[in-house]
Amino acid sequence: MKNFKKKLLVFLLLCFTVLVKAQSIQFPKQEYLVAKLHTHYHFLETNANYPGLNYVFEAGYSGKMYAVLGFERFSALKGGVIDGKKINGYTSFNFSTGINITHGHRNQFNYNAGIRLVKAYRGPIKESRFRPFIGWEAAAIYQFKNRLGIGIRATIDNRQDQDIFNWKINNVFSSYLSITYNIIKLSNK
Repeated sequence: MKNFKKKLLVFLLLCFTVLVKAQSIQFPKQEYLVAKLHTHYHFLETNANYPGLNYVFEAGYSGKMYAVLGFERFSALKGGVIDGKKINGYTSFNFSTGINITHGHRNQFNYNAGIRLVKAYRGPIKESRFRPFIGWEAAAIYQFKNRLGIGIRATIDNRQDQDIFNWKINNVFSSYLSITYNIIKLSNK
């Protein structure tokens, strides 16, 4: 029976290897300067005061690894009270880095996952309070002719900024529609 389990394991690993090779899963061969826009509309969001658009703009490097700087604004999110003033929404700046993999006949399917570091401001930036926090992100993008891409992105953040309103710090899951554009090709591999 031991021998059968070993053979079965080797067979399954071989099948997985063949499947991966057949799908051409690999690191991207090209490097780009990239721009990304992520957005979601909160019409059913329980933490929003009113239906509102949350948007994130990012720009940076994309190759085997990616590194981007970004800006996010979500004005519809319910807030709390700071110094007697009702504060809604937030503005944040982020840095994200991680790995990219591709597959498909023309490597048109792009997947990435990484870590994000965020500095979130509650209220107008000049008079607001902020907290840094850390999170994770992952995305799946379909590239049209190596320039324009569309897909989905998900983040899980440990929202330290909840502490500004004396709220419980918790992990928040967010999902986005993503549009990417490869601005400049940096390599010809």
